[in-house]
Amino acid sequence: MTEKCSVSAEFQRRDMTPDAIAEMMQLQMRELVEAYPSRDCLKSVFPRIARKMELTASQVKRLYYGEWRVIPAHIYHNFNAAYERHLQSMRERADHDAQVCRQLSEKWDATWSDSSSPIACSSLGGAPGD
Repeated sequence: MTEKCSVSAEFQRRDMTPDAIAEMMQLQMRELVEAYPSRDCLKSVFPRIARKMELTASQVKRLYYGEWRVIPAHIYHNFNAAYERHLQSMRERADHDAQVCRQLSEKWDATWSDSSSPIACSSLGGAPGD
């Protein structure tokens, strides 16, 4: 995820032509659509993304399919702000998932760290050789 952020930041410094901006936004929109389950069709995903992005479903569709070569400024600003919120949400979700994994790992280690003891073996239903 940080690679995408650094690529985006480098892109913004290097190449700000209207075509390049439209292409970047199309890639970001496709990334947002891919975050939804694969069983959802685009027709149902576009309105959900539109609500998050503070855009209309038709504007989301036009960004997704790359129909705009020049992006209107208000759409560009709304999209960038919402995309940053999305990235922050994904970072927080990843941090939360990592924390849950650490807690489960610690719980597992605490429960099974001394599996050679008779107490651990008896909780499994008998001796190790059973």
